[in-house]
Amino acid sequence: MEASPYLSAIQSLSGQTPGEKYRHLHSIAIQIIQNENDKKEFVESGFTARLQPALLPFLRIIVGNKLKIKEFVIEALKSDDVAIVEQALGAKWFFNAENECIRLDYFLNKIMPFISLRTRRRLFKTLPRCFMNHPQMADNFFTSFVNLYGLDSTLPLLLSCSEEFILDVVLKRRVRLSNKFLRALYLRYPCLVVRYLQLGNENNEKNLEERVIQKIDVSKYLKLLPMIIKHYPEDFFEICESLDTWYISGIKIGSTRGKFLLKHLKNVGLKTRRAKLAFQMTPLKSVSNQLNAQEFEMIFENLFPENEIELDVYDTIDHLRYYPEEKKFLLLQEKYKLAYGKDILDKPGIYLVSQFFDILPSGVKEHFGKKVLELFRGTSEYYEFVDYLPPREVIPMMKERITKTGSAQKVSCIQTMIKSCGNYDRKADLLEVLQYYHDQYKNEPSEVFFRVGHTFMQKFSIHELDMSFWRIFMNFVRNVYVNGDLYNSEDYFYWPLFHAGLLFFVKECQENPANDETKQSLDKFIKMILDCYLEHDMKVDPIPIDYCSTKLKRDCLKKYLMSIPLLYPENHEVWTKFGNKLALVSYLVKAIDDYNSVKLCRGSIKKYKLGTTVEGETMFRVRDYSWLTKFTLDLLKDGESYTDAEDIRKYNVLKKSLKRHDYQLYEIFVDGEIDCIRNLEVGDALSLLKREPSKVLGKWKLFLNACRKNFKSSRPSFRKFLKVIKWYEDLPIKFVEQSLLEIRDDGSIVVLALLLDGEAFSKTVQSYIPEDKKIDEMSDDAKSHNLFISTLIKSMNHVNPPVSLETMLTYCQGDCVHLACNTLRNVALRIPTDKIINFANRLIKNKSAPIRKLGIELSCRVSSFVDSSVLALESNYWIRKKIMKIIWKQFKQTPSSKTLELMKSFIDGLTVDDKGFFRMLSKVDEVDKDFVSQYIQDLLKKIDELEDPARSKLLSSLTDNLIDTTIVNFISDDVLGDILRKQFFECDHRFILNAYLFCDPNKFDERLKTFLDILREKFKEYNKPHPKLPRHFPMNLQVHEFFDSITFRLLCSKKTDMSRKLITACLDLFLEKLKPYEEPRIFMILYIVKDYTDCPTPKEFGIKCAHTARRLVESLGSEMILSDIGMYLEDMLSNGHVYPGNGIVLRMEVIEGLLQIDERLAALIGVKTVNIYEVGKYDDRFDEFFKRWDSTKDPSVLAALNSFRNQARNYEN
Repeated sequence: MEASPYLSAIQSLSGQTPGEKYRHLHSIAIQIIQNENDKKEFVESGFTARLQPALLPFLRIIVGNKLKIKEFVIEALKSDDVAIVEQALGAKWFFNAENECIRLDYFLNKIMPFISLRTRRRLFKTLPRCFMNHPQMADNFFTSFVNLYGLDSTLPLLLSCSEEFILDVVLKRRVRLSNKFLRALYLRYPCLVVRYLQLGNENNEKNLEERVIQKIDVSKYLKLLPMIIKHYPEDFFEICESLDTWYISGIKIGSTRGKFLLKHLKNVGLKTRRAKLAFQMTPLKSVSNQLNAQEFEMIFENLFPENEIELDVYDTIDHLRYYPEEKKFLLLQEKYKLAYGKDILDKPGIYLVSQFFDILPSGVKEHFGKKVLELFRGTSEYYEFVDYLPPREVIPMMKERITKTGSAQKVSCIQTMIKSCGNYDRKADLLEVLQYYHDQYKNEPSEVFFRVGHTFMQKFSIHELDMSFWRIFMNFVRNVYVNGDLYNSEDYFYWPLFHAGLLFFVKECQENPANDETKQSLDKFIKMILDCYLEHDMKVDPIPIDYCSTKLKRDCLKKYLMSIPLLYPENHEVWTKFGNKLALVSYLVKAIDDYNSVKLCRGSIKKYKLGTTVEGETMFRVRDYSWLTKFTLDLLKDGESYTDAEDIRKYNVLKKSLKRHDYQLYEIFVDGEIDCIRNLEVGDALSLLKREPSKVLGKWKLFLNACRKNFKSSRPSFRKFLKVIKWYEDLPIKFVEQSLLEIRDDGSIVVLALLLDGEAFSKTVQSYIPEDKKIDEMSDDAKSHNLFISTLIKSMNHVNPPVSLETMLTYCQGDCVHLACNTLRNVALRIPTDKIINFANRLIKNKSAPIRKLGIELSCRVSSFVDSSVLALESNYWIRKKIMKIIWKQFKQTPSSKTLELMKSFIDGLTVDDKGFFRMLSKVDEVDKDFVSQYIQDLLKKIDELEDPARSKLLSSLTDNLIDTTIVNFISDDVLGDILRKQFFECDHRFILNAYLFCDPNKFDERLKTFLDILREKFKEYNKPHPKLPRHFPMNLQVHEFFDSITFRLLCSKKTDMSRKLITACLDLFLEKLKPYEEPRIFMILYIVKDYTDCPTPKEFGIKCAHTARRLVESLGSEMILSDIGMYLEDMLSNGHVYPGNGIVLRMEVIEGLLQIDERLAALIGVKTVNIYEVGKYDDRFDEFFKRWDSTKDPSVLAALNSFRNQARNYEN
């Protein structure tokens, strides 16, 4: 075929399928190898008369692999044909570390400069397999490649390097490894992976020096952590202990790894915090199975927090899910008393936890229930808890109440009786309640039945009821059904009831086949279910296929299949309503398929195909039920008529289920080829092509039309189909010829792109190169022409070997320029870099900005560095931004003096108009540690040249990127001090604390001195009004806000010697520069925070606060400050960071400390320290404090006390 020599060459090979054609191609290679003359000629010239020229490069790599000729492999690597490159990369004999070609200098000089970027990426993924047993070679290769091509593309090669080298690279370049990479690395160097994960453990003192260089966020690796449990359980626990509590819930451990974890715990001790962590992460069932009763109880003991207020009773009881039911309460009671010295039955509010009442033994329940009721006797809440009493007391009480109340209360009374029966598990009493309800209120509205039924379902397992219950329930349901109320609500209470009833009566029929009552009840249930499903559109799964044994499921399914045609013949009107036919038939066919495959064959596809079952049962067959077979046929014939998404889904379910269930019947109903065409996107056509290519050839036009129809699909199946048919007999020729005839039809050009080689495709589209730069929007075919050109340009992405660069460049004009440039950018990845360089240099000189931009990008992609002359000459903003991104990426990926100088030249050339670039340039946390100081100096120099407010914003952006990062350890003090002076009050205060003062303890004193010197300079402007706004004192406001923020952040962080020194120095500076009355709030805060840093316990802190309060009152001459102190303490003790423990408990301990020094002062501060919304949560000390304060005669104390009382919420509870 002249239009495509490549396709003609493939067609010249004998065979109908790719396998046969490949065999012929390999036979030609063998013939050449076996004939010395032919071999010599082919090796020297690359020519043979046995094959058409278009396929000679492909034959050449095949021969090269067979003869192990390295030149042929290298030549193939330089090819732009993806198929040839893949053959070369698959040459295992070549990619062997023992091969003399696998040398660094050889690769750098002979291979890397001449291969495409795509091949380069694939090569970096192939080389690790080559170096697995030669890590030193991998180290050398990686070092050279990473400097030339950057870290991102070279990273796969790191996997085969030596362990110490990998660690060195990770630390030196501060590499963040992905989960996928770490999983692969763990198989090779497990210790290294653990060491890497430990970089995120701030409690680990052993790797402190490493964490100064590189610190990771362990929360990014939660899914990976369980992998290290088996061999490194100690490290696993250390890392988990460093995580915040909310991250622990994200670590999920399976049963097997949980076993190793618990085994480790048994060795180190179960009475540790680690046992609690293991309990939180390991499945409860696994914990219960792996531990004996004594071991489980030891771990359970650790679940109780030190402070009782922090205990979550719901969670604690849930941890007993698999513990023996009769022992749950005794264990909970014992461990609670051990932890807090109290009986859990006396815990306030415990009665609100319904799970707690459920685990109580019967005798304890009754006593506890009466105790709870005494709390509410005479209140409106009494009847909310009356179900805590036993049924023998509740039932008469509720019956009497029903006779005295209105109809609205009847339902709640009946619900209370049912709850009481459920709480005490009294089924005999339940039967009495239900019979009472039936006798007295069966004619009540259906809503009553719904509510009563819901309560019943919550308290009892409906699957455990016997015939006496079902007789009553049948009467309930029949009554609602006959009245027509069954369909008046969308309440799905019915379906669990129907499912349970269906299973019960089917089982009864199995055990008592002669019982007519049971048979009649089953028939009624089936009729009601089908009535709801078909006549009233209540679409819920009618068959409880997952709730019972295999035999029970079979009988349920069989009963439906037999009942449906009797109740609803083929001509019944229900089959025309609500989409019933499609919904029910698809459901039943799927149910049959699932039952056969999952229940009978235990998921074995082989057994399913052979028709054999695990239990020896006969399989269900759709064809055994004529009505179902006919309905299925009708639905499959109507397949094209479905437009609704849900109908299409059901249709596909039906087709898929039938296809797996009975393929012969499926083929009778469905034209297999047509069906494959409809499902081209999901790969069915490809399967048919491999199985029976003659069928595809017989209906090739339909398949071609399907391919063209799917050309916009994001799924790769149709593209894969077209690529595969290239090696089949006749099919590609027919596809190409027809597509050429209808080239402007949707999708034809995509088909051609996938089947033709680059040269043939270029010739085909040559005549469609736009003559006008602008599309004539007024022409009649403007829309179709634009779509065709757009599709043509995009289709060039799929051509292999690719279209020539010159051809693509002809489309880079006018309205098509951006789309064509994007395509050219993608195609360039497959073209050897030596060809790209020359082409890119031509583009850089082009007048069009998008083309120049593309040229610069291509040039930078294939060469190591950007030409600084290009940067200096370019004035277009968007091109300069592109250049900036490229230079920035090179500087990050390959840091060196050269790239630093390039960055400096770029920064020096920036103007005010380029301030948008600074967002990326300020990401100093991404800069290499050896160059970061100099880089920041260059950046600051340029920022200084700008004017406010731009300068201030850029400095803030710069400091924001220095927070919580290790890079700050490598920035000189001079540079950091310079930043601080320029942006002292404006920067994020975390920069001052985390990045400057606290990041290096060895430099703290010197940096603190600089910090204080800057503050002293700022204080010179204190009390000076704004020149234009005399009522505004800017420095006063800045100082106030600064210290308010700094002290808050100190309270939110861990106490250290550095924080103590800082707060002491700040207080001394304030005393030196100001009087307390000039800034009373900040003086108060500094004193309190200093007291906090000096005191190890909250009680000692309270004592010191009392002395501080006296000092402040004396300094200010007023007690007004006491109220501020109390409110500050309330807020401070609530933030969850000061002192371990709950804020409610801490407040009580602080007040105890205050009381030791001054009763009156403690009252005035203490009242403000407690929270008016939490009074119900405080322990007995609260009442003692208020009793003491109440007895005083001091009007100020009584005023504060009564003011609190008058606003307190839930005081009694």
